Amino acid sequence: MSGAPKFVKFVSCVEGRLQSRWDATGLFFGARLSSPNEVAGGADPIVWYPDQVIPLTDEFVRLYSRELEQAVAMGDLVVRTEADFTAFEDKRLTERKRRDEERKAKADAEAKAKAEAEASGSTSANSSDESEKNSAAVAAKGTRK
Repeated sequence: MSGAPKFVKFVSCVEGRLQSRWDATGLFFGARLSSPNEVAGGADPIVWYPDQVIPLTDEFVRLYSRELEQAVAMGDLVVRTEADFTAFEDKRLTERKRRDEERKAKADAEAKAKAEAEASGSTSANSSDESEKNSAAVAAKGTRK
């Protein structure tokens, strides 16, 4: 048996129509409950992801066929295609790659700025050391008179 599950059906949520996952308590198709802190900060109690295409395995479809058919018939879920899923995954992966590149560029810029600041600081420290040596030499010379 191959390791990757075979997806046989694809669905998306309908905003405003919260549909629980029948296989996991507290999970929903294409939505999540906001945390108490998010709600206290003014967020909606439910965060919707209607563009998310959720792949369903053959086993899931067999186990929950009645519930799935009812949710689609009632308008709680929308049936999507494998092409929709592929496009969604491509977009998601492209976005992840873009965010990773932005994070790396930011980290690189911060590291460069830190290195420049340290180099500048050591140059200033060297200049400061030289000034102190010169001042001490002048002071010593003045006391020898």
